[in-house]
Amino acid sequence: MNFGELLKLAHILAIIIGFSGAIGFHVIMPMAARSTDLSFVRSALKFGFVFENLAFPGFVIGGLLGLWLSVYQDWDFGENTWLNISATIWLVAVVGSIAILRPGLRKLNRLANEAPGPEVPPELTAEFKKPLQFITPNLLTLAMLIVLFLMVTKPGVDFAGIDHWPVNT
Repeated sequence: MNFGELLKLAHILAIIIGFSGAIGFHVIMPMAARSTDLSFVRSALKFGFVFENLAFPGFVIGGLLGLWLSVYQDWDFGENTWLNISATIWLVAVVGSIAILRPGLRKLNRLANEAPGPEVPPELTAEFKKPLQFITPNLLTLAMLIVLFLMVTKPGVDFAGIDHWPVNT
C-alpha cells in the first residue's frame, strides 16, 4: 500500500466518523426536543456533545485529508469544477458548525443544567423549537451529503489534469 492509498483510506475513515456523529446527533436531538423529562434532556444533550465531537473533527479532518489527497494526486482545480464546489460547500459547513451549531448546543446545555425541576422548563422547550436549532444541523448534514455525492460521482469529469488515477503511485 503506497502513501496515496493510505491517504485515501484515512480520508474515507475520517468521513465515516463524521457521518456516524452526524447521524447520532440527528437521532438524539429530536428525542430531547420532544421529551418532558429534564434528566433525559440533560443526558441527550451530553450525547449530543459526544456526537458533535465525532462529527465536527471527522468532517474537518476528512476535508483536509481530501484537499491534501487532491493536491497529492495533482488534480487541477481549474479543470475540475466539482472539486471547487465541494471544497466551498465543505468550508461553509465547517464555518456554519462553528458559528451556529456549537453555540446553540452550548446554550441548550446551559439552560438544561440551570433548570431546577424534573420538568423541562418552558425556556428550554422554546430554545429547542427555534428554527436555527432544527434547520442548522439538517443543512450541515445536507451539505456534507452533497459533498459526498460530488466526491463519489465527480460530475463532468473528463479526468483532465488528473495524471494518476485513482492514486499516485
